[in-house]
Amino acid sequence: MKVKKSVLNVCAVLSLLGCGAVWGADATLGQAGRLLESGRGSEAYVLLESLEPERAGEIEYDLLLGLAALEAGQNTRAVFALERVLAQEPNNARARAEIARAYLALGETKNARREFENVRSMGVPAEVGSTIERFLAAVERLEDEARTQVRGYLELGLGIDSNVNSGTSRGEYAIPFFGGWMFPVGSGAKENGDTFTNVAGGINFRTPLQAGLAVTGGAAFSQRLNSNDTDFDNGSWDANLGLTKAVDKNQYSLALQASTFRLNGERYRDAMGFTGQWQHNYDSRNQASLYLQYASLTYPGQAIRNTDRFVVGGAYAHAFREGQVIYGGAYVGTEMEKN
Repeated sequence: MKVKKSVLNVCAVLSLLGCGAVWGADATLGQAGRLLESGRGSEAYVLLESLEPERAGEIEYDLLLGLAALEAGQNTRAVFALERVLAQEPNNARARAEIARAYLALGETKNARREFENVRSMGVPAEVGSTIERFLAAVERLEDEARTQVRGYLELGLGIDSNVNSGTSRGEYAIPFFGGWMFPVGSGAKENGDTFTNVAGGINFRTPLQAGLAVTGGAAFSQRLNSNDTDFDNGSWDANLGLTKAVDKNQYSLALQASTFRLNGERYRDAMGFTGQWQHNYDSRNQASLYLQYASLTYPGQAIRNTDRFVVGGAYAHAFREGQVIYGGAYVGTEMEKN
C-alpha cells in the first residue's frame, strides 16, 4: 500500500532540528540544499543521484540525497541513503525522522511508527514532538486502511425556509402577448415561508482485498418535512459500490451509483450510472486527476425529460511548503435526450 502524498513537506521536522546546516561549505551540496529550500526537490535529486557511486557513505551527502529522493517520490532510494547515515550515526535525529517519513510513504507503517517513536524519545523540542504526533496520527490512519472500516452518521435538523416552494416574490407579472397587461400571481406560485424538519443518515464501508485493492460502498438517505406546505416535502436516497486500486503513483477507482429523488411522497427523478477516476501523484506536492461520469436520468410520468448525462473533467492540486494548497479543475458535460 502506497501513501498518496507525504503528510508534511520536506524539513517540516528538520527545520526544527537544524535542516539548513546540512550542506556546510560543499558547493554541490549547497546547490542541492538551495534547490530543496525552493521546493525543487526533483532537480536536487537529479543533481545528487549522479554522484552516488563516488560519494555514497558521506553523511552530509547521503542525508541530502535522502531528502531529495523523498521530495522526488523516490521513497525506496531515500531509505537506502538514510540507512547509510544511520549506520554511521544511529542517533542522528534528522536522518531518523526522514527515514520514518520514507517508510510512511511506502506504507511500511510498523517501521514508520518505530522510527517516529525513536525520534520522539531523543528529547527533541516541543515543536518537533508536536509534528511527530501528527505523523503518528497519519500512521494510524494508514493502519486503519488495512482493515475493514465501517462508518455511519445520523442527522436531525430544524429550520426555517423563507421560500419553500421556490416561488416568485412579485404579486403580478406582465404577458407580452397581451400588450404587457399585468396579471396577478396565484397563491401557489408566490413564495411561501415555512418551518421544516430534516432527517438524514448514511453508512459507508471499505474492505481491502489485497495490496492496493479495496471494495468501497455506501448508502445514504435524506427526508425533509415541512410543517404546512407538505406538497413540497422531499427526500432522497443514494447508494454506491465500487473498487479502488493503487498502482505505484497511480490510483484508479470505478463506482456504480444509483439514486432517487421524491417530491410529496412520489418518485420525481431516478438516476443510475457510474464514475471512473484516475489519480496520479507526481511527487509529495503535486497531484492530478481525470474522471468520467455517466448517469441515466429518468422522470417517472414525464418521459419527455429522460436524458443520458455525460461529464468529463480533470483537476490539479499543488501543496506549498508552507502548508497551503492550490487547486483547480475543469469539466465539460452534455445531456442527450432519450428516444
